[in-house]
Amino acid sequence: MRHRVVASAVVVVLVGCGGGSGAAGTYELPSDVAETYSTAYIAVVVADPPGDDLAEGAGEHLVIRNNATIRIDMGGWWVDADGERLPLGIGRQIDVDAELRLHPGPGQTDDDAVFVGLTAEVLGNEGGEVVLRDAAGTEVARFAYGDAGGS
Repeated sequence: MRHRVVASAVVVVLVGCGGGSGAAGTYELPSDVAETYSTAYIAVVVADPPGDDLAEGAGEHLVIRNNATIRIDMGGWWVDADGERLPLGIGRQIDVDAELRLHPGPGQTDDDAVFVGLTAEVLGNEGGEVVLRDAAGTEVARFAYGDAGGS
């Protein structure tokens, strides 16, 4: 596993690399890397779930977790998945130690999951990179998984 720290005057971004967690097509950020984030981060990428990757209410998705000591207002935040913008919506919040599932495909958005409604897969089954961005577009977290993660 490799990761790098990228620093700017305001933001420190950790790049996590995830290996498989046992299920084919599922990549989890190692706990020692996850612990280094002080805010929200991408914890899991399910790039190739069993069955249809764009199944209604299921399919490929990623999991965002909150490591902060306060609730995070994620209104306007989004994930860049290989150039595809996956918005988290307005008014979205994640409680302390909670998580949110982000599905590119169709489904009913609720407190625990956001469904973007795309009709094409965006998470590469063999690997890729996803970037969590705040409402200003600033990179908050990056997760390279599978072949792209060097695992």
